[in-house]
Amino acid sequence: MNILGIDYGRAHKGLAIGDTGTKIAMPLKTFDHLSHVDFIKELKKIILSYRIDLLVVGVPVTWPEDKNRLGMRDEVEKFAKLISQELNMPVELIDERYTSDAAKKLRKEYPLGNEHALSAMLILQTYFDRGVN
Repeated sequence: MNILGIDYGRAHKGLAIGDTGTKIAMPLKTFDHLSHVDFIKELKKIILSYRIDLLVVGVPVTWPEDKNRLGMRDEVEKFAKLISQELNMPVELIDERYTSDAAKKLRKEYPLGNEHALSAMLILQTYFDRGVN
């Protein structure tokens, strides 16, 4: 089964791809400053091209004292519901805590890597490591 990982952000949306056979996630690409409508159009192309069966979206798990990100979880959950309906695809939400920090560290080792696609890769790898079949 082919799976697309998504690191959702208001300005940047990173993508990664992997499959349940290898359980290895790889960064794919990043879209910058696209509307939801345009991003969904791009997702449709990628889903068809890579024969994607499932979307995995990173959701921020916020601590009560993290007031700067209080609304982001709701925004990501609404986005996940929207793409599930628009694309008629199953979507799973994965805790994305610390993926941005880890992606920044990875980028230091691999300077050509895009931080948002690397975050999507870490989100998808978390999904695989969780023990998906």
